[in-house]
Amino acid sequence: MNRLVGCIMACMASNRRLYQILCAGICVSAVLSLDAPGEEKPLMKLQADGMPICNAAGDQINPRMISDGAGGAYIVWIDKRDSAGKTYVQRINQVANSVWDANGFSISTSTQQDSADVASDGYGNALVLWKTLGSTIQVQNIKPDKSVLWKTSGY
Repeated sequence: MNRLVGCIMACMASNRRLYQILCAGICVSAVLSLDAPGEEKPLMKLQADGMPICNAAGDQINPRMISDGAGGAYIVWIDKRDSAGKTYVQRINQVANSVWDANGFSISTSTQQDSADVASDGYGNALVLWKTLGSTIQVQNIKPDKSVLWKTSGY
């Protein structure tokens, strides 16, 4: 029986010009057998400065993250690749590989957004919340396969 030990975290990093979203792992290993204590094999080897979750043009700021219930995570952030801030989302697996589109995808077509957050719905789906500049708060429920449960632009 295999089990994972460790955690995955997301952070915002600057290369002195732009902010980008990176992923880092801490003490991640796979225990190969419960019958052989101490027999471990490294599962995740990350770049020294993190693995990019989004490296699109423009700033990507304020990442938020929640477990997907399957060893990976959902990550949301405000993305300024098109100058106006939009809420983007990505799902990563247990070894921090992107499951969906490279650089994530925009969750809404609504006007400029300035903050976002993510929570679990308790069924393995992500509840993504965002606020527009007009102070409207919207939410969308996203399944692990990237399909949305509610209308296209959320509620």
